[in-house]
Amino acid sequence: MVGKTKKKRDVSYELIRVIAMLFIIFDHNLNPFFNDAEITKYLEPFFVVGVTLFFMLSGKFAFRLNLEDKSLYKKFYWKKVIGLIIPMLVYMAIKNWHVMWYNQGLTVTPRSYLEHFGIAFLNGFSYMEYWFLYLLIALFVAVPFTAHMMQSFKEKDKKAFLIVGGIMSTLSTFIPILFKVPFAIEYNFIGYALFFYLGYIIEDIFKANSAKKRLYITGLLGFVATLIMIKIGKVDGYKSTSPFYLLFTIASFVGLHELGKKISEKFERIIFLFGKHSLGVYMIHMMFLYAINDLKFFPEGIIGYIGSTITIIVISLCASFILDNTIIKWLQKATIKIFRLENVIK
Repeated sequence: MVGKTKKKRDVSYELIRVIAMLFIIFDHNLNPFFNDAEITKYLEPFFVVGVTLFFMLSGKFAFRLNLEDKSLYKKFYWKKVIGLIIPMLVYMAIKNWHVMWYNQGLTVTPRSYLEHFGIAFLNGFSYMEYWFLYLLIALFVAVPFTAHMMQSFKEKDKKAFLIVGGIMSTLSTFIPILFKVPFAIEYNFIGYALFFYLGYIIEDIFKANSAKKRLYITGLLGFVATLIMIKIGKVDGYKSTSPFYLLFTIASFVGLHELGKKISEKFERIIFLFGKHSLGVYMIHMMFLYAINDLKFFPEGIIGYIGSTITIIVISLCASFILDNTIIKWLQKATIKIFRLENVIK
């Protein structure tokens, strides 16, 4: 990281990262502009795929570890502290002030701020738009160990993993619907954890163009089946555990990766810019969303929705660019220096 030439990021995966971030913001901004719940409930499943795409992308890179490296554990965990935890804390610190002053109208004192932040960090933030970070951190903690499993998979293991995951997703989705009781089994083969693990192996399963074409068709059918489930009111878990949404997400991931290979060099710069600051854009966008929509500058309906969302994205990118290159960068450098991590973080 310091004094080294950085490897060029793959624009194909950066495209997935950017699309995932943009889709989530478009999803979060739906309700303020459409009073008709029928519209939002059919638009949401298209945009919310950004969440499952992000989990797949996180798994794609998380398991790329050199398992022969003697400093594997130290290096992996410190990289997450530098690259994830420090930015997360900075944005949460801003969010904490925003919640106290803007949302709750509280008088902010140093003591009340620290008390509120401590409680929110341990509990409250996990109920906001930051919920996915808490699940992601739990998955990351296990990566130095589970990477041994993922990297040892043979071709048949990868296919079997997907098949078993699909079966478990089916059971977890339809048992509650058919028997009116919650499904008790929850682990790696269900929900966002499954997307996280599949991200690392899914491209190996769908290498051939013929396999990709079949995947795109089944992914489209999965999305249609999802809309049907929503239409008949069977919506529990459709965004995380449904086998239909699993197919839709996988097809979207593979399709966007293929699309990314065709991006021109001029457009790459924009993708890399958004990709580099995507975490910050996501973590700060809700604060601008509340403020901009409270101004009532944009009218209800599709025009106001698009205008408001684009404004939120642009302002969030500017704010993220500034914070990532000032406070967050300074804290990262200070942490590296204090703990002498120059040879660990490369």
